[in-house]
Amino acid sequence: TTAMRSPSQYRPVTVVPTAGQLKGFVNPGDFCVVVDILRATTTITTALARGAKSVVPCASVEESRALAEERRHLRDSKGRAFEESDLPRGLEDTLREELTSVLRRAGYPTAGRVRVRLLQPSGMLLRFSTAGVYLPFSAEGHVDKGLHPVQWPFTLAHEMAHGYGFGNEGVCNFWAALACLQSKDPGIRYAGRLAYWRYIAVEYRRYDPEGFRRAREALPREVTMDLKAIQKAMDRYPDLVPRLQYRLYDSYLKSQGVKEGMKSYSQVLLLVRSWEQKHGKL
Repeated sequence: TTAMRSPSQYRPVTVVPTAGQLKGFVNPGDFCVVVDILRATTTITTALARGAKSVVPCASVEESRALAEERRHLRDSKGRAFEESDLPRGLEDTLREELTSVLRRAGYPTAGRVRVRLLQPSGMLLRFSTAGVYLPFSAEGHVDKGLHPVQWPFTLAHEMAHGYGFGNEGVCNFWAALACLQSKDPGIRYAGRLAYWRYIAVEYRRYDPEGFRRAREALPREVTMDLKAIQKAMDRYPDLVPRLQYRLYDSYLKSQGVKEGMKSYSQVLLLVRSWEQKHGKL
């Protein structure tokens, strides 16, 4: 049998093709569903500025669910934060295999064996607002070991992508995301998902602080423990010159042709979304 709703239980749905035609259709208290793949952040900003109570980007909700699902795949991890033991032995080699596989499928050459090492003593880079660095003269990348272990896979893969010829920070984030999210190892997959979620969270918190707060509170306890563990690790190595480092590196990136400068890092959101529209959900 099928339960039928009475006519009074239905609400009319009005389809408005363009923003310019909204006047007269939307009234105070109405709920709106906006489909916008080209200028979503501009749409969010404008909606909030013109009186929208809140905005819930679908990607943030989807990613929170995906993040929770990946966390459940970690073995014997209930009730504790992510640990180094959740990562595979030979992490660098595993990530190199994952990354080069992704690049080859995309048609890019992967000659050579790019090295990326965990740099010690811990905090050498973090003290200068830097998680990792790639040195083309030595053909090696270095990632600060002071990062929490759940941050290692994404950052190592990012620096490794530089070694395979990519200069734009957002593009390297994109390859790192694909390498981690398509990994066969559950620890790497979760680490990549968490890194990507954190980029989404920055934008979500900026445009809808209250919506972000509710989404953050709804995360599983173990994910919240991981986020707190990351913050605790970062607090051990406070920035010595945070504003100066940002300005210097922003200028450096722009001088190298990356016109977005430091903002290029967040382009990973657009790149991953575009990839998913063509190939399916990661």
